[in-house]
Amino acid sequence: MARNFRQVIGRDNESNSEFVICWTKEGKPVGGTGQALRIASDHNIPIYNMFEYNVQQLKNQLEIWHNI
Repeated sequence: MARNFRQVIGRDNESNSEFVICWTKEGKPVGGTGQALRIASDHNIPIYNMFEYNVQQLKNQLEIWHNI
């Protein structure tokens, strides 16, 4: 659990991730990834679960992230 917290919030408890990109089975927050997603959600960090995107949507989203 501590590892999942640090992945999202950072070692200093202040360097929050700008967003979380993941892929979970059936789009459900399970296991360690699920813990990280709950932490992100609690801290209003956007979550992009690739399970929810079709190929064209993924291409579009990757283009947006590339230009950030």
